[in-house]
This record gives sequence, structure tokens and C-alpha cells, in this order.
Amino acid sequence: MSDRPRPPVRPRRLRRPAAPPRPAAPAADLAAGPPIAGVLLLLAAVLLSATSWVLFERGQPGTPLFPDLRPDYGFNSTVTVYLPAGTPVTWAVHNVSYTQSGSRAGEPSVLQDLNLDLRLARTPTGPIWVIVEFRGGARMDRPQSGGRPADTIELGDRQLVLLDIGLTARGVARVNGVMRIPPISTENSRMSFASPTVGLQKVCDGLDSVTGPGSLAGLTFDRWVTVAEGCPNTDFTRQTFIVLPTGSSPLRVDYIDVDPVEAGSSPVFRWKTEGKLAPLRVRSSFVDINGEAAAQRLLFLCGIAVGLATVCAPYAIQSLVVYAARRRRRSRRGITAS
Repeated sequence: MSDRPRPPVRPRRLRRPAAPPRPAAPAADLAAGPPIAGVLLLLAAVLLSATSWVLFERGQPGTPLFPDLRPDYGFNSTVTVYLPAGTPVTWAVHNVSYTQSGSRAGEPSVLQDLNLDLRLARTPTGPIWVIVEFRGGARMDRPQSGGRPADTIELGDRQLVLLDIGLTARGVARVNGVMRIPPISTENSRMSFASPTVGLQKVCDGLDSVTGPGSLAGLTFDRWVTVAEGCPNTDFTRQTFIVLPTGSSPLRVDYIDVDPVEAGSSPVFRWKTEGKLAPLRVRSSFVDINGEAAAQRLLFLCGIAVGLATVCAPYAIQSLVVYAARRRRRSRRGITAS
């Protein structure tokens, strides 16, 4: 073996690792504005939220206020018939029914026409002038009788209508008009109904002094109160009816304070009392079954819209936050470079 020394080994020079490539300046991306996807998702979330609110408002059950709870309804809302003393009747019928009205310009057809039918058991042999007093929430606009404007006067919260129910009318008379406060209030699929107290009937000794053709023109409030307060209730039998049509859509009774004598499959609800003292007042709440089903579908769609808005919103916010952070970093680099 050779004893010659080996040449020293030169240490290898370690190469410095190449620096990672710098990301391209996002100037072009930032100059183009916020990401389109983020903006579109944000708009979709806003639109879906607004849609869900509208669907919820239309689909919620609703809590309509009873008409007799309105401050302008009046504490004592009644329909009272005043007969002159000596009226030769022993039995009478008071029938109050409601019908659709669309006579007001610009207003939809609603259940607000009140029809009061009076019928005596026997045809009178002479003229009989009666006064029907509509008080408080029972007052009407443009009351008519026999298709013509009725002879009427307003005294405070009372509306008096003069009728001839004698020989010419054969013991039958009708008053009808548009109620100032509709008897039904509706909100979505729920309806609340309230009627004034009807079936009140009194006999007045002094009624002849304030009745007759054109007699209401000079009647004052004090004069009428003096006459009306001295009138006792009649002691003969009468029947009182309240008839409320239900329309084509089936209704479910939610609350009712007086059981009707006719309801269910019939297109009307009918209440009845009979006796010497037969006043009748009804308060009830109904649910439109078809409307309730439609409302449930709207609530289902509302839930879908809320879910989609909840999905879109986080992605939209994240995209816009990332864009804002990049823009902030670029602005700081520009300040440092300058």
C-alpha cells in the first residue's frame, strides 16, 4: 500500500434554498372591485330575508280586534224600536242580517250592510209611526227604507230613523244601510264578529208628539231623551234573529258566546231568542279553514327562505371580509414603499 497522504477533501458549499416566489400583486384584482360572487350572495341573503318576512306576515294566524273594542264603537251600542202606545200587536219579529257591500268607492266588498226587518203579527188598520234608534256602533251611513232614503236625524251618538209600519206597509218595514264600523274585522285567516244589542222594543206614551211626516227635522236631543226615558219595555212576545252569512269558504268556530241555532253545513250562522224580553248580542271568532291551509303553506315557504338566507349570508360576509383585508394590506404596502 502507498503511504502517500490523500489530498484534503474540500467541503461542499451548501446552496441556499431558492426563495419562494412572491405572490403576484393583486392590484388588478383589487382594481376590479369586490368579488362578484360575494356581492350576489349578499343580495340573495337580503332578498330572501325580506321575502321570508313578507311570507311570515301573510302566513301568521292573525289576531283581529273585535269591532266592539274600538274606541269609537261606543259603550252602549243598541238597536231599539219605539212603538206608540196602544199599538194593537201581541207578537213581533226583529230580524237583523248582514250582507256584502261594495258601494264605497275604492274599498273592497266587505260584510258591512245591516238590514233590520220588522214584522208585526197582525196587519194594522191604520198608520203606525215607529222610531228605530241606532246607537253607538250600530249607526249607519245612508240608511234607506223601501229603496228610498230614510227619514233620519243624528242626535249625539244616536241615529233615529222614522218608519211607517201601519196599514200602508202591512205591518212590515225594513231599514238597511252601510255600517260605519263593519261588524267583522279580519286578519289573515281569522275573523272577529260583534253585533250590537238588538231586539229591544219599547212603548212610548209621548211618541205621537215626535212622529209623523217630517217630524224629525225639529227634534232636539233633550226632547228625544225626555221621550225615550219614559218608555217601558213592551210585554208582548217577540222573536229576535241575527243572521251572518259565511260565504263559500268553510269556517271553524274558534270562540262564540251564544250558540247559534243554525250553523255548520249551512251557508249562514243564525242566532235566535224568543220571549217578552228578547235582546240578543253576539260575539264570536272564526277561522277560515281554506285560508288557514294557505297560510300554513306560506309559513313553510317562509322557513325555506330563512334557511337559504342563513346559508348565503356567511359565505357573502366571508368573501367581502377577505376582500377588505387584502385591500387594507395593499394600502399599507403602498404607504411603506413611498
